[in-house]
Amino acid sequence: MHYKGERVWIPWADWLLVSATIVSLAVVLLPLVSGFFENRTAVRLAAASSSASVALVLGYVFAILAHYRLILGGGRSGPRTNPEPPERVLVITTCLAAVGLAAWVFSSLGTV
Repeated sequence: MHYKGERVWIPWADWLLVSATIVSLAVVLLPLVSGFFENRTAVRLAAASSSASVALVLGYVFAILAHYRLILGGGRSGPRTNPEPPERVLVITTCLAAVGLAAWVFSSLGTV
């Protein structure tokens, strides 16, 4: 793309994987190996973050397919935009679902 003079970008869908990786490493794995999980709230946060990461990775599959117009393309042709309209909807929906799932997991573990 660069040699053809086309714009180079990271698709919105890929940011779901970047986010899932950062959350998994920083909020789950790093505290686990550092022994931080002796606090009950830390365990709840790690469980909630893991759940959110799973949701982000699941949403990525559909968002990247929408980016490449393999699903929900609606007959669009020509150069792609960043984000593609259905990709935008899927990424935003995935992020909202991940936050909602994390909140639900965090709160439900507080009652156990």
